[in-house]
This record gives sequence, structure tokens and C-alpha cells, in this order.
Amino acid sequence: MKGSAVELVERHGVPSLVPAFAAQVPAVGWTTDRALRITSTHGEFVNALAAEPQQFVGRTVYELFGGDRAAAAVAAHVGALDGERSRFPHVWRGRDFDAVIEPLRDDGAIVGCVGLAIDVTDRHAAAAHVAMHRDIVSHMDVGLYVYVLEDPDDATSLRMVEANVGSERATGVEPASVIGKRLLDAFPALAETELPQIYYQIALGAPTRDFGDVVYSDDRINEQTFAVRAFSLPGRKVGISFANVTAQRKLEAQLRQSQKMEAVGRLAGGVAHDFNNLLLAISGYANFALDRPDGGDPALRADLEEISKASARAATLTSQLLAFSRQQLLQPKPLNLNDSVVDIEKMLQRLLGEDIAIVTTLDPNLGQVLADRSQIDQIVVNLAVNARDAMPDGGTLTLETASLHLDEQAAAALFGAEPGPYIVLSVSDTGEGMDEATRTHAFEPFFTTKPQGVGSGLGLSTVYGIVKQSGGYVTIDSAPGVGATFTIYLRRSDEVVEAAAAPVAEPPPSGNETLLLVEDEDVVRRVVTLMLKRHGYEVVAVAGPNEALELFRDGVTFDLVVTDIVMPEMKGPELVRRLLEQSPQLKVIYTSGYTSHAVLDSSALTSTNAYLQKPFSATELARKVRDVLDAAHPA
Repeated sequence: MKGSAVELVERHGVPSLVPAFAAQVPAVGWTTDRALRITSTHGEFVNALAAEPQQFVGRTVYELFGGDRAAAAVAAHVGALDGERSRFPHVWRGRDFDAVIEPLRDDGAIVGCVGLAIDVTDRHAAAAHVAMHRDIVSHMDVGLYVYVLEDPDDATSLRMVEANVGSERATGVEPASVIGKRLLDAFPALAETELPQIYYQIALGAPTRDFGDVVYSDDRINEQTFAVRAFSLPGRKVGISFANVTAQRKLEAQLRQSQKMEAVGRLAGGVAHDFNNLLLAISGYANFALDRPDGGDPALRADLEEISKASARAATLTSQLLAFSRQQLLQPKPLNLNDSVVDIEKMLQRLLGEDIAIVTTLDPNLGQVLADRSQIDQIVVNLAVNARDAMPDGGTLTLETASLHLDEQAAAALFGAEPGPYIVLSVSDTGEGMDEATRTHAFEPFFTTKPQGVGSGLGLSTVYGIVKQSGGYVTIDSAPGVGATFTIYLRRSDEVVEAAAAPVAEPPPSGNETLLLVEDEDVVRRVVTLMLKRHGYEVVAVAGPNEALELFRDGVTFDLVVTDIVMPEMKGPELVRRLLEQSPQLKVIYTSGYTSHAVLDSSALTSTNAYLQKPFSATELARKVRDVLDAAHPA
């Protein structure tokens, strides 16, 4: 072994920090040989142990840490002899210390231990010391390189003398491969930056510098982002502490994107709500004109019919908009996937553009699955959009359904599914395809191969979540240049799809009860009032909850209240709660341009507290009113 323990400490980078730190903060520092005997001491031993530092030289670690309290310290030192770094608390004379033990090396060989124990008792009273302690801890927990400036006149003469274990975790570069090398030999890509010159200035005594995020890559390190700090050390040395924040920065970007998508979803829901109010008025007045007994001018009638049809199509679009904003009520029911594919095909053509052909191959004898129609539609749309992005120059999208029975071997080989009958939906494209790495991560939230700012990275993860929630499985078959096929397996259901009831020819029911309508939108209030009056009801219409409450306080009675849910003065459910306090037998119909689950607790709905989604027709309103009026109050 060359030189004394103190000389070794000063020659081997990070360990040389011990005397400097012990002299500047309430701390004690020491080194040991492999027999765990103290070879040097530094710092405030008088305050910590009521002894002079040199009194412990030659004594054992067991004696330094005090008999029965020494177990953790001895274990940490033994671990350091095996190359481990340990940190543990210790108490000397009623004061708390934070101790760190690391190996002491000589030419790569572990020749003992080096320890530093910082007094952390007076954190609040010694703010400056706390800040320094935090720096020490952060430098030792994250990556740390120490360079010595060999020639003060040569900025390129920074040579690495120490690298901690955390540096390998942060960069993937083994410390042994860079210790002893000059800065630009160890990390050549830094030559294109200003960092070497700044490190040189700091080694000469310039102030500590925080660089924020530094992006680095070379033939060993894929592009990574590091939070870098450089600080001066005694002996023309510069310490570089760094943390790999690549994953953190990606998560932050993903969070921003997620928040943006959430905001877009709220905006879409709000637009759909307002649009539904307008559609209610448009379709209502158009149908009023069509219902005139004289029939009207044929040409005008044809125009009105087109307005009515356009309103119905627009209502379908707002329903889809609500689904995309996750405000669609989800209810699994027996479903034939063929019906879903056929109905959504036209919308897909508008979505994908004319340069992408859509081909459907549907099994005419397909069974049913138990799934939510809107969820299945969203699966198809998400996969279609993914296919479109994979075919920038156009191509073919194929939608295929089939029945399949998986035996135990086939189920286990595919995805460990339960054997039995399945319905299969395949969505294929002729696009760019995916390599193995992309396939592996395709369903991970926020994973995307698109340029930054394009797409949310949630499309395929949403597909995966819906399929799993529906009790199914999804696989990818793809390779670069040959497109991709997403295959969805849903368990076949024995439940039978109920045929839609044939339209009832009889006129919608009427009545003569007295109704209260609470609606803040003027145009909606007027058209709904006309709808109700045309079916024989007496209607009192008010523009807000306060007017409704005033009527009840004046003793006016009603058989039923029809109220909007989202209103400026108070929400519909709160209004109903107050009205029921005065009239417990009151019956209620809630209306909204939002879906019920987005604005109303489902427990609030009963046979006498119903919900009607806007836009609705006069017939739908009349039937709902009659159903609620005729219903008995639940026991």
C-alpha cells in the first residue's frame, strides 16, 4: 500500500471530500484499514464524542460507535469492505448524526473504509449547514464525477479521479471505464458544448453552476437528459453531480399531454351539450311545422323533412362526441359486432379520407358478445385512426369478424385465455408495420412513435383497457413493411339480442296535469313548453331554480317538474332536493345535453325521478312524462 491513509484519501477523489466536509459542517470523518481500526480522524470529535480526534486513531470501529449501539456501524463497515455503500443514523451524546460509509480504494483495491457522519440535530437553526448537507447527500445518492485540473493553463487537462456507484446507474457507464481519463476522452460529445470550459473555470474556483437539463448521447449512451450541477472542490478539483431525469421529463410531457386531452374532452362535452340544446330547438320547430294538419306547401314540407333528418344526424354526431369525451353512459348488452362495423363504416370513411379504402369481411352467422356498443365503436375508431397514421400515402383498412372456438392448448398458446367460444374482430392495415420493440410497448399508456406533439399515446392503451374490461384479449401481428393486424377476442354470449320493438302506430299519450318546466335556455324553454302544451298539459315555465322555489313557497302545486340539470343559479338535483322538502310526492324528469352519468348520480333516478337526454322529440317527451306521472312512488 502506497502512502498513509490520509494520502490515500486525498489521492482517490470522493474520499478526499471527507476532511473538507468535516471541517466545514458539524461532522466527524474517519478512515479505517481492513481490520476496521481507525487510521485517521477529522472534524468535531470534541463536541460529538467529548474526545480529541487523535484519541480514536488505532482504536476499533466498535469503540468509536459505542458498544451495544455499534451493530449497524460495524455491519456498514464490513459491507464497505465488500464494495457496498451504506447510510444509517447514529446518536452521539444525545445528538443525531447521519452517517455514510464507503469503500476506501488504492489502485482499485479496497484497503479500508471511509466514513462521514454529519450532525443533523440543528436543521432549522443552521440553515446554511442544512443546505450543504443536502448537497452532500444529493451528490452521493446521484451520479458524481470528480475531475482534477492537472494544468491550470490547459482547459483540456481535466482528468477524472473519482466516480461513484450512482454514476453507473445514471449513465450505464461503468466507473472503471472512465476513471483516469480526461474529460473529453471519457465523454467526447461534450466537445460540442460549453461545459468543458465552464468545468475548467469552476475547477479554478468559479461559483457553483446549475445547468438544468443537459441532453447527452454517444456510442454508449442513448440520448438521455441529465440535471447537472458543477461545484468547486479543494485542490483544483471540480465535482459534477447529475441525475438522469429522462423518464421524469417524459412523464411530465405525458402529463401535460394528458391534461390537454382532458381539457379537450371537457370542451367536447361542453360543445355537445350546447349543440344538443340547439338541436332540440331546431328539430322541435321543424317537427311542429311538419305536424300542421293542412300539410303545408309540398316543397316547404320537403325542406322541413331534410331539416329534421339533418338534426337527427347531428344528434348522432354529438352522441359520438360525448363518447370521445368519455361522457357516454356505458352499459354492456348482447351485441352483434357485425352491426357495429356496418354502422360505423360510413363515419370511418369520412375520418380516414378518400385515399384509404375500407374492406369488410363479416361472418353472416356471427354470434353475440356482451359488450357496450359505444366501447366497441371506440375500439374500431381508435384502431382505424392508428391505421390511418400508419398509411400516410393511403392504403387499405380491412375489418373482419369471425366465430372461433379455442381449445385449452390454443388458448394458452395465444394469450393464456380461458378456452371456449369467442367472437373475433380483426382490424388490418397495409401500412408501415411495427418492429418487435414497438409491438412490445404498443399498448403501454403514452407510448407513441409519432412526432412530439402529435397524438396522445393513449389510443391503443384505451383499446387494451376496453377489451380487458369487456373480458376479452387483444393481440398484434405486424412486421416492418407489411402492415399490422389487431385481433380482438371477446367471449361469445348466449344471451339473445332482443329485436327492436316495432314502432307503435298509436298517437303519443297526452294528459291534463299541471307541469313546472325549469330551463335556463330561452329557445329550449319555449320549444319544450309548446311540446307539452300540444299534448294537453298545463305548463308553467320559469328560467331558473329561484323562480321555481318562489312558486312553491307561494303554495303553487304541480304534478311533475321537468328541470334542466346544469343551470347557473343551482344544479337541477339541488333544486329537486329543496322542492321535495316542501312536496315529498313530487315527480321529476331531469333533462340535459350531457349524459346522465356525467352530471347526475345514478342513485337519483327512480321510476318517479327519470332522465331524458337532449335532444329529444315531442313524442319521446310525451311518453316519458306519461310514464313518470303514471308510475307509483317507490316504497
